[in-house]
Amino acid sequence: MPRTKYIVVFSAILIGLLIVVGLFFAFRVSPIALYGNEHTALLIQSEVTTPTAEVENDTTREETRTSLRAALQGYVAQGATAPIREEMETGDSAVDLVRDANTVEKKETDLVHAALLCDSAVSSIPPVDTWGLVNTTLAEGARVVSSLELDAFGMPKHHLQIPMTPIVTPLPQCLPQAGMVGIALDGRVIKTDAPFSTDAEGIAGYALDGFGIFSMYENGSVVTNADLDQCHGHVHMIVWNGILISLYHYHVTENSPYALGCFRGNPVQL
Repeated sequence: MPRTKYIVVFSAILIGLLIVVGLFFAFRVSPIALYGNEHTALLIQSEVTTPTAEVENDTTREETRTSLRAALQGYVAQGATAPIREEMETGDSAVDLVRDANTVEKKETDLVHAALLCDSAVSSIPPVDTWGLVNTTLAEGARVVSSLELDAFGMPKHHLQIPMTPIVTPLPQCLPQAGMVGIALDGRVIKTDAPFSTDAEGIAGYALDGFGIFSMYENGSVVTNADLDQCHGHVHMIVWNGILISLYHYHVTENSPYALGCFRGNPVQL
């Protein structure tokens, strides 16, 4: 009899636990049963679907960024032709467009070959245009150019000592605003952006940085600005100090800056 009593109590407890578990799962699955009306259940369901809405918004923002990026890339790609397109819309003729393009190209060419000038650059306006007859010698690793005309003390009236083996610097050096940039073998002073001519092919003089200034003729052809860099020079095989080597050197041309656009080495102080 006592055993029957314990069985009845245990059964009642088990049934109660089953009822509680059943109610828990029933309320978990059905918001209507939990909150008592359909409207409240819909609110709960909308909160559950919020993460999905955020994902959709993120996708929309990414699509917007992609379209903006594509638009910017198209703008950059078309930017170079925008001025021409605008001129065409205003009714300008094709001849005018070609003329304007040639003007821009000419300005860019002039900019490349314009002299690099600085107020603090070496030398000043020389008092004479020529030193007269000069003598060139090599002494202790330097090239010495001196005039044969002597002063009151019996010393050369003009004297210049430049590197015998010049070195190209990482950056071009400034030319004086107006003044001497080199000396010719015939004693003429070579000045900033001033015409200088010579008929003989080969070396015509030396710049203040030690590099040679060659004539406008090279291997039977006329050298132009298009053949030279910003400093008005280039590199190839030349005879230098009696040896055939590949070395930087300047050239004289018929157009500005005529001899030097800048110093490619370190110029000496006069």
